[in-house]
Amino acid sequence: MEEIGEPPYKIDRMLTHLRMAGKFEQAAAIVFGRWKKCTDEKHPEARVDHLLAEIAKAEQKPCISNVMIGHDKYNITIPLGCSGLVKNGRLYITEPGVL
Repeated sequence: MEEIGEPPYKIDRMLTHLRMAGKFEQAAAIVFGRWKKCTDEKHPEARVDHLLAEIAKAEQKPCISNVMIGHDKYNITIPLGCSGLVKNGRLYITEPGVL
């Protein structure tokens, strides 16, 4: 998960929706990408990293953030449906990609 230009309250709403739908329960680990320009000038104390920390604590699952995925200039491709492992703050893709 990652986003660009959304204020923290909208990201909180999106993540709360996923939590209430049981999607975090189904996940073996949670991988967050980069959250660029996700601030709110009216509420500078609201920060995305605080939201992510709350989710990681509540879900008690392996969780990493700031992974180079998504809309960033430089990013990695993670094949959908492949197996991976989150260990010691790193993401490992544990099977080869399919052509």
